[in-house]
Amino acid sequence: QTIGEDTDHIMDLAEVGTSSDCTGDVQLMEMISAHGIDVWLGASDAEVEGEWVWQKTGERLSLSNSMWYYSEPAGGTGENCLRASIATSSHNRAYLRDLACSSTFNFVCQIFPKF
Repeated sequence: QTIGEDTDHIMDLAEVGTSSDCTGDVQLMEMISAHGIDVWLGASDAEVEGEWVWQKTGERLSLSNSMWYYSEPAGGTGENCLRASIATSSHNRAYLRDLACSSTFNFVCQIFPKF
């Protein structure tokens, strides 16, 4: 967010599957897969368990979105933040998973349009 302020842009954690998402959701997830590290994205279900909402745009992330790992989200009230996680058992592909917000990972940001 500070980088965005310093460059006169709106910047926050990246979103996928929304009207304001990163151009090329598939390419973003492929780049995360290629780097082989888990990263934070900008959604949470902290307000209402099971209702995933993007932090910046307020749009909902559907539980039927194909980017979720097959058994996710599964953390209940203890795992309210969204990460793109590498599934080594699935060709090292990045999937969406929930995790405790206190965990430490790198993150992916995006620039949002100013309106």
